Amino acid sequence: RVRTDRDGPLASAHFGAGCEMGLGAAQVVPCTELIQAPAYGHSCNETRAFNTNNSFIYAQPVVGGTEYRFRIINAQEGYDQTFIRNTYILQLKWNNNVAPMLVDGNTYNVQMNVKVNGLYSGFCPSSCTITIDNSGNRPEASLTQANFGNATLWPNPVRDGQVHLNIEGIRDADQQITVDVQDIYGKQVFTKAFGNSGDRFTTILDLPGDIASGVYMVNITVNGQTTVQRLSIIR
Repeated sequence: RVRTDRDGPLASAHFGAGCEMGLGAAQVVPCTELIQAPAYGHSCNETRAFNTNNSFIYAQPVVGGTEYRFRIINAQEGYDQTFIRNTYILQLKWNNNVAPMLVDGNTYNVQMNVKVNGLYSGFCPSSCTITIDNSGNRPEASLTQANFGNATLWPNPVRDGQVHLNIEGIRDADQQITVDVQDIYGKQVFTKAFGNSGDRFTTILDLPGDIASGVYMVNITVNGQTTVQRLSIIR
């Protein structure tokens, strides 16, 4: 509230109508790093091939993140390169016109810097490494390969918590199917088992109403064979 001495002494003046104002706290962008869920092929302290179509590393997504900077370092080799992407995924495939190649057998530290609302987190300390192995004796980092057929989730991202699951090309006549949804820390948020016959399976997954925004791993198992799909939740 404000008063003035325009019409006389300030001490006898009345305050006018009040107005409210607020001071917002300075925004702090949270740190992120590579996803620490090795069972899913993501990505901290993992082995990757270099320059293949199926070799990726994944950072833990940050809500509102519009730019992710992957800094790859090997001090002994003198390697220090930063790759800027508008997504939390970096494909480990480039040529010398983009940046020096990653060396087979070497291990690299990876640090992340994320941008939210024009502000950067800065490169956060990280103990995550990737080791390059081009021998062909390691599994690819693909999440969608399965021996039992093709699994599809939609919509993805999902907003209302209802996700359609469709599996086609199932080889066994009768199946036991389980669906297990976990967050990026490995915490289970949903699980359900189904019985099915035939070469196709379709259902709707009703996820918990309080499930938070973020990226989740959906483990789909058919008669003991498992594939993993990524699912994004937006609230």
